[in-house]
Amino acid sequence: MKKLYYATFEKGFGEVVKSIIKKLDKNSRIKTLYDNAVLFFADEHFKMRNSCFDSAFVVLHNTHKQGVGAINIEMKTLLEKKDLKISLPRETSSFKLSILKENERVMVDNHLKTAFETMLKRVTKKTISFFAETELVLLAKEDGETMFMRAVDTGTEFKKITTKFGLKPQLAYLMNYLSNPATNEVSLDAFAGKGIVSSVRAIAFNKANVIAANEEEEEAKALRKLSKTLKPAGFSVLNYDFLSEEFPIKFIDKIVTDLTNIGFAQVETYRRFFEKCFALGVKTVVVAIGKNYDVSRFISGKYDIECEIEAQKLNVYKLKIRG
Repeated sequence: MKKLYYATFEKGFGEVVKSIIKKLDKNSRIKTLYDNAVLFFADEHFKMRNSCFDSAFVVLHNTHKQGVGAINIEMKTLLEKKDLKISLPRETSSFKLSILKENERVMVDNHLKTAFETMLKRVTKKTISFFAETELVLLAKEDGETMFMRAVDTGTEFKKITTKFGLKPQLAYLMNYLSNPATNEVSLDAFAGKGIVSSVRAIAFNKANVIAANEEEEEAKALRKLSKTLKPAGFSVLNYDFLSEEFPIKFIDKIVTDLTNIGFAQVETYRRFFEKCFALGVKTVVVAIGKNYDVSRFISGKYDIECEIEAQKLNVYKLKIRG
């Protein structure tokens, strides 16, 4: 049975997300693709957990109505529905209600809103709380698409590795997906930091021989501790600088790593990184890099740019070795 879903993702990755949805459900159908969100039909067991989606929802009711009154019209429609069913987890005692309209102030009739909240409490047999984890959302998009939705879980394991700074696991998922993960390959996160990229590869793609390299001893120790908690197969941590001559791994199929923490003054580090990738014969390199850098200046004669994505705060490149 197909359901209608709405999910958000890192801006700029629309075509990649379309490919992921089709791979997860070959019979899926995209209804609307936005620059940072997608509305699509897919199997009711569609895998949202530990994926590329920042947030995801199952759509309970959907209409198309443009204009300032769209939110009010949808609330009135839902109030009149006799067969409205909202299934929330049994252990849930309360839910959060969000009423949103893109890029405009929400024009809501207060009497209608009160009646709507009363109806939701009656149907769900739950209370409304701003602090609740479970969320119901009434969203009006700019194109007139109006949706009443229930949030779905996007990943317990990803929450364990989310950090205040650095890449989001969902973006790390997209980077790893671009590299076409395969079994029996050696994949390296050359500048692992907190291990977001390598942890996501081990969790979400369950491929063997995922290596995280970190020259900082304390961070490497923390990453080893994290790897034991996550217990992914074939995930190992090296307390080495990838650019040093002592780096022990000489055969690497793919490198997927975050270069955004390399400072603007360290241009030579970028050059050395790509030179070493080429010297080791790494066939595929996927990197996140700051918008201030033109990656082509570092890879001339070594790699071809197979894919370039301009995200909101950085760019992501998929590179293929020449020859």
